[in-house]
Amino acid sequence: KSLKLNERIEKLNDYHTYAVYKYGCRSLFERHKLLFSFHICTKIMDADKRINHDEYQFFLRAHTLTIDHETQFSNPFPAWLDNNRWDQMSELIRMPDYRFLRDLFDQFPKDWKEWYISEEAENASLP
Repeated sequence: KSLKLNERIEKLNDYHTYAVYKYGCRSLFERHKLLFSFHICTKIMDADKRINHDEYQFFLRAHTLTIDHETQFSNPFPAWLDNNRWDQMSELIRMPDYRFLRDLFDQFPKDWKEWYISEEAENASLP
């Protein structure tokens, strides 16, 4: 009986989540619907404890970071990677799940440059 109750609660939650999305989208401009979807998705993932809060905060606020330049690695690619982008990358590298990127920068500098200047970097594989 407990299993059926949990299934029913889950189905009700799914239905209401979809209803909020569906009716919420009715009042939004098309360009805002993706952001609304993202917000609902992140709230669901947060409730399920599937979001790393440090990574999420970095994603939301990377452009407004306060950088400690004394402890920051120096920019290995000043010719093609501006300091603002390097500041963001160096903060990302400080997070445990992204520390490996530092070694990849050293090992494959030409590949990183090609990826960075690519017209469709979002469709290309990372070096």
